[in-house]
Formats: sequence, structure tokens, C-alpha cells
Amino acid sequence: MKKMCFAVLLLCATAGFAMPIASSARAIVPSELQQLIGVDYRALKDSPTAQALKDKVMPQNLKDLETALKGIGISSDRDLDQLDFASFRTKKKGIQTIGVAQGSFSAKAVLKKMKLKKISGVKYGTATIYPMDSGLVMTFLDDNTLAFGEEASLKSALDTRDGKRPSLDSNPVMSEQMAAVRSCRNRWRRSIAARCGASSISREPRPS
Repeated sequence: MKKMCFAVLLLCATAGFAMPIASSARAIVPSELQQLIGVDYRALKDSPTAQALKDKVMPQNLKDLETALKGIGISSDRDLDQLDFASFRTKKKGIQTIGVAQGSFSAKAVLKKMKLKKISGVKYGTATIYPMDSGLVMTFLDDNTLAFGEEASLKSALDTRDGKRPSLDSNPVMSEQMAAVRSCRNRWRRSIAARCGASSISREPRPS
């Protein structure tokens, strides 16, 4: 039962479902969202069966995000509550992607470690962007939430938060889907199956 539940919820990426996402993260996701995948690590921690299956069914893009977080001292097993992967369309640069991590880590602790390694940030608008491994960059949205990805993608996301482009909240179709799945997910969490833990949303890219 648990094995089936975990696999089905990941397959929702092709079924038009939406992943609830924190308000601080929603503000940086552009309205031209193409896909949103999220993993609930709190639910995974409650299910040894789901944990054992995670490496087999988890999308590679989310595995890559986990690896990038390890480079700044954030463990998926210990520190994460939720990890989201969002891809969105831009007029000039095509499809871009960002990751958003939420958990028990703190900006102060992570930045302290970076300072010890003599890693400094660069201001971009109202944010400060810091380098990560593999050419990625990151910024904190609040003390327990960070966004990261390639520099161009993260800057597009920050431009959205600063009002330079429409955000996800201005897309009524996605907002309705996310509200519907939030309600469904709450009911699911109250059931035994809530011990699995992942869901997602996607849509076919529009022609350029």
C-alpha cells in the first residue's frame, strides 16, 4: 500500500496536480509556470518504506538539488521539510528552473559557514546571491527558506518577486489547481497513506 502510494503521487507530474508551496516561495515563481514538483520530507521521515523507495522513483532533477544543498551543509535527511523544483518559460531564454528548499536549517548558520570559507555574496535588487557548487547560486527568502539554481534562472525569479514580471499568483488556472490539491492533500495526510510523501504539477510547454 505505501509503495503504491509513493509511486502514484510522484506520477502526478503528468496528471495536472499542484503542489502546495509556501508564500515566500510563491512570490518568486513566474506566472508562466511549466512544471512544479515537490517532495514532502516530513512525510518521508515518518515512512521507512517511502524512504527506501525515494532513490528509485525520485526525479533526477530533485536528486541534483539535494546534492547541491549538501554542498552548503544542508542534509536532505536531517534538515529539509520540503523541496520544490519549478520550471518556467521566459521570452528571451526559454525554459528556466529553480529549486526552493524549506526546513529546520537557518540562514544565520548557513551564512556563518560560508563566511568561514570566505564565500561572499553579491547584491541583486533586494536580495544577496551566494555561489554554490556546480555553478549554481542561492539566496535566502526567509530564515528557513532558500531559492537556488543557475544565476540567470534565479535572477528571473527574483525579478518576479520584485514586481518586474507577473508571479504565479496572477495565474488563475494554477492558483485554482493548487488550492484544489491543497485540500486533497490535507485529506490524504490524515489517512494512513500520508506517510508516503510527494506530489507535483506540470503542463505542456506552449509553442514559442
